[in-house]
Order: sequence, then C-alpha cells, then structure tokens
Amino acid sequence: MKKMRTWKLNRYLLGFILLFLLLPVTAVKTSAANSGECGYNCRWTVSGSAITFIYKTAYLDTSKNITGAISISDLSGLERSAITEAVFDMAIAGIGEGTLDGFKNLKKVTVKSTVCKTIADKVFYDLEKLETADLGKSLVSIGEESFRLCTSLRSITLPATVKTIGRGAFWSSGLEEISLPGSLENLGENAFQVCRKLKAIEIPGKIKSIPKQCFYGADMLETAVISNGVEQIAVSAFQGCSSLKTISIPATVAMVGNAAFESCTKLEKLDLSHVSSIGHLAVSKCLGLSEIRLSNSLKTVDSLAFYNNFTDKKVIFDGTQEEFAKIASKSESRNTDLLTGTVQCLQSSSDLPKTEDVEKVILPLSGKAEVPGSTFHILRARASKTRKKSIQLKWKAVPGASGYIIYGAERKAVLQKLETIKNGGTTSYTHTGLKPNRYYRYIVTAYQNVGSGTEDLRVLSCSKVIFAATLGGNYRNTQAVKVPSRKITLKRGKKQKLNASLSSKAGAGKKYRTFLKIRYESSDPAVATVNRNGRVKAVSKGTCYIFAYAQDGIFSRVKVTVK
Repeated sequence: MKKMRTWKLNRYLLGFILLFLLLPVTAVKTSAANSGECGYNCRWTVSGSAITFIYKTAYLDTSKNITGAISISDLSGLERSAITEAVFDMAIAGIGEGTLDGFKNLKKVTVKSTVCKTIADKVFYDLEKLETADLGKSLVSIGEESFRLCTSLRSITLPATVKTIGRGAFWSSGLEEISLPGSLENLGENAFQVCRKLKAIEIPGKIKSIPKQCFYGADMLETAVISNGVEQIAVSAFQGCSSLKTISIPATVAMVGNAAFESCTKLEKLDLSHVSSIGHLAVSKCLGLSEIRLSNSLKTVDSLAFYNNFTDKKVIFDGTQEEFAKIASKSESRNTDLLTGTVQCLQSSSDLPKTEDVEKVILPLSGKAEVPGSTFHILRARASKTRKKSIQLKWKAVPGASGYIIYGAERKAVLQKLETIKNGGTTSYTHTGLKPNRYYRYIVTAYQNVGSGTEDLRVLSCSKVIFAATLGGNYRNTQAVKVPSRKITLKRGKKQKLNASLSSKAGAGKKYRTFLKIRYESSDPAVATVNRNGRVKAVSKGTCYIFAYAQDGIFSRVKVTVK
C-alpha cells in the first residue's frame, strides 16, 4: 500500500516537472511570432496590427537590403490575416517576391525608406482590401502584376523617380486616378487593363509606345492625353474604352495598331493628322465618331481599319482630293465607313487636270493606246456582264468623286463620250444598242467638282483601256485571272514572279482575241514594284497589293507584305 502511494506521488511529480519544462518553450515560440528574418539582411517585427520591415545589419552596401518571404512557421496564416498595415523602414532597398504573401486583410502600405528602388513581381497581388500605398521617394521599378486585383485601391502616388511599370502592374485594380511621372520610360503590356474605375490618364512623352492592351476594357476612362514624344499606339491599347470621349494625340505618333480604338463608342473626334499607318479594325465600331482627321502622309490603311462605324462623320484630310482618293483606294469596299459623310481636303485640288483637257487626250486614242498617268487599281474598271447587244461596265467608287464620265466605241472606231454620271456613288453603266459578236473599247474617268458655286470639273483618276466582246458569235471574254497565291511575304530587295494566267468560258469554236496580255500594277510602288512580266520587287517595309488584270478588266490581286 505504501509503495502504491509512493508510485502515484512520483507520477504527479513527474507530470509537474514536464509541465514546468514546457512553459519556457511556449514563451519562446510566442516571442518568435513577433519578429524574425526575411529576405537578404532584413528583419520584420509585428506590433498590434502592423508589420514593419527593417534592415538586420548596418552594411555599407544598403542596396542588398531586400525583403523576402516570411516562413509560415514564424508567422501563421491566422496571424497574417490580423495584419492591416505594412511599413518598410530603415534602409530597405527593395520589396522582394513573396514578402506579403497571405496578408489578405492588408489595407495600408507605407514606404519610409529613402533608398527603396524596386518592387518585385506580384508583391501586392490579389490583396483585395488594400486601400492606400505610399511608395516613398526613390522608387524606380514596379514589377509585373504587382498591384493586380487590388480592387479596393482607389489612388496611388508614384514618386518622380519611377522609370518602369511592369506588365499588368495594375490589371483589374480599383484605381480611380493615377499620375504617371514624367520620368516614366517603360510601360508594360496590360498595365491598366480592365481598370473599370479609372477616369483619366496622361501618358508622359518618354514612353515611345503605348503598349498592347494597356487600357483594354477600362470602360470608365473618359479622357486621355498623350504627350509629345510618344511614337505609336499599339494593338488594342484603348480597345473597349466605351466611355472615352476625348483623346489628345501629338504629332509624334506615326502608327496606330490593330483594334487600338475598337469599340470606343463615345469617342467624338480623332486627330490622326500625322499618322502614317493605321491597322486592322483600329477605329472600328466607334459609333459616336463625328470627325476624323487624316494625313496625306498616310501610307498603310488596313482594309477594315474603319469598319462598322455607322456614323455620318466628317473626314478632314491634310492634302488634296486626288491624294485622298489614292489613299482610300488602298482599302476594300468594306472600309467605306471611312467615306460615310463628307470629305474636306485642306489643300487645293485646283492643280488637278480639267476634264475637258483630259478628254482632248482620250478621244483621239486608237487601239490599245492608254491615257498618260492612267491607273487600274483605283477605279478597277471592268466589263462585268456581256450580252448580244449590251455590255455592262463596273468600277470601284473613288473617294471624293462627284461623278464619272464614260467613253467608248467599237474597237476600231473613234472614242466618244457615252455618259456623264453625276453621282459619286454610282459604280456601273450599261452600254446598249450594240452589235452582236463585236469587240468594244472603253475608258472610265472619275471627276470632282472643285468649283465654288460654279462647275469646275477636275479628273481624279482615269482607268486603263478596256476591251470586251458582245455575245452571239465566236468571241468570248475573260472568266477569271488566276494567280498561284493570294499572299506573299518578301524581305526588302527580294524578288518573286507572279505567274498569272487567264481562264475564259469554254465553248466549241469560241475565240479569245488577245489585244492586251495580262498586265500588272502595284497599289503602292513605295512598298513593292512589279514589271510587265509580273516580277515583284520588295522596296520597303509595309503592305500593298499587286493587281493582275486582263484586257476586259477582270482581275485578281496578291497581297504583298514586305518585312
């Protein structure tokens, strides 16, 4: 019995000793939860709901004091969720990756360090309760996606030292305003994508390009000012900015990329008077656009650059009507939204040749002789339908044309003026009362009335001569012009031959009389040239079309891209 009591006493004593030994360990662990090491030469301490980052040892090279991830064994997820403020103090040179992982309730960030120059990628990523961030006075670089999904962040002040904002830095953040410093040189793609509360922005001039999708889907953005020095607006930069009303574009901007302003439905005016290249769908679906200004130095206009606008807009062109006609003719009929409304040319068209002077050249022409300066690709005049006693001609509408004059006659006869069409939108004419099984010859001119109150007709463009046969005999016309490829890509200086061929309607005894072989023409010789044998030479970077056309105007074209 005595032994039993002794054994119980020893057991209680042993338990008491063990409990006593455990108490200091618990106290040490609690102490460790309030401070620790992170990153390179950095420490953190927690006081209440705030965490402060300081340097560990006073090294002479303070640029190495970069914070890093805190071990979960030092600071649990529950403890991190209690932190609402972070302070970077005492010579912290940079905020490293993972520093604030798990601080989901963080509301305020203050950088007191005078040497903090970098914020790493994703440092504040998805901190949806973050409201304010004071980034100090020395910051140079903000990493990729550093403030992405910070939906409570309303404003942020960047120091004048910032040079780089990384890709997606503020993507889907709650920013309502931000002032980009003049020191900013590099702005990453998607930097402000889907910032649905951002209302105004000014782009400093040291940024050479507003990058891809920079403000994509920022549908509350109302005004944008682009400073002098910016050279291009990249793909989808402002796409979907449906509240954008005004944007200031300086003379230094030369290129507007694909879909740059697509679906900017409230955009009222757009000044592209110094832009030389406009990309695919660049100004499409801009339903509120009432005025657009274009440059006579415009070299590349995509076929759908102004597609689907549905607005009665005013086009102001910094050149002559003839120059505008050449530019607009580079695009397809689907791009006629560019021409909807009125076209005002700022330079006089009085130096264009008068219709009566051109007529004096046309009427004496015989055989396959052409009007000097005539082109194919602007009017693309052709015989579209032939019958026994009629031939229908078609052509492409010429921008700014007041109407068209049709000249024609039997192949060997003297040309006559057949019709003067007083509607610039008309694109066909049918010559009736013809003889079956005969060849006829035609020329089409586009004219513009430049007179003020009086008639003063000037020729904008003159077609190549057309030969077409009526039916009812042995003659046949072109069915198609075939080319091996619709697209080719060449490096500057390289050459490639287009082996175009004719296809005509088959029939026993039918003849195809050749007055003119397949001819070739470049829509922009500054990009690529083509000789009479179809050999294409790449001249300079850009795109153009090479037309291969038959004697009756039936054609195919090849898109040439020069790299």
